[in-house]
Amino acid sequence: MSGREGTGRGRAVAGRSHDRRGETARLLRRAVPSRVVSLVTVQPATGRCLVRTWEGGAAPVLVRVVVDRGVTTTLTAALERGAAACVRWAGTGRALAVPLRLREGRLDAWLLTRDDPGFGPDEVEHAALLAPGLLRLLAGETDTGPALEPVVRAVRTVRPPEQTLTRREGQVLGLVALGLTADAIGRRLGISGRTVHKHLEHAYGKLGCADRLSAVLRARELGLVPADPPAGATG
Repeated sequence: MSGREGTGRGRAVAGRSHDRRGETARLLRRAVPSRVVSLVTVQPATGRCLVRTWEGGAAPVLVRVVVDRGVTTTLTAALERGAAACVRWAGTGRALAVPLRLREGRLDAWLLTRDDPGFGPDEVEHAALLAPGLLRLLAGETDTGPALEPVVRAVRTVRPPEQTLTRREGQVLGLVALGLTADAIGRRLGISGRTVHKHLEHAYGKLGCADRLSAVLRARELGLVPADPPAGATG
């Protein structure tokens, strides 16, 4: 095999690996709503960590950091239990970590962060259920869709009521998507503008978003807000 052929094949393999990581990050954000998703590789003995971060539709950012020994201890213990864990991550506050594997002195994990509120016990449990599918995807043992989509749907189905949008929150986001102001939405729904803002704040927290546009896009992606105006939202 010539050097040119070897180089081309190496680039193709690297490209497929990159695609798997990015697609898995996208699906994980859908399963557990979050603003930022990172794939971290930690050396527990030294705390050195390689971090690939996906935020929105931007290309992943690659950085190297050193993490506290307590973080690596928590990740290792969670991996042994087959669980996810909330950790204090430098620069992001508390984050939800999903440990995947420990091999050759390196620990791989997905890290989810979002704006307030933080991740609750149910979301921690749901995230742990995704670990086997996430690991198979990174190892290239299966295609992205068949491996994780059923798990994503299952997580969304069993998500407790407090982790989903209420009917009113969905109506408010649907009207926001039409470009209506808080006062106009209040008039159409027969509520005050202040109540509209409260519904939006609750929706932002549940979706892991900080602004209207991101919340509407995330809700549509999750199938929580219809593309058409909410029924009964006139007058």
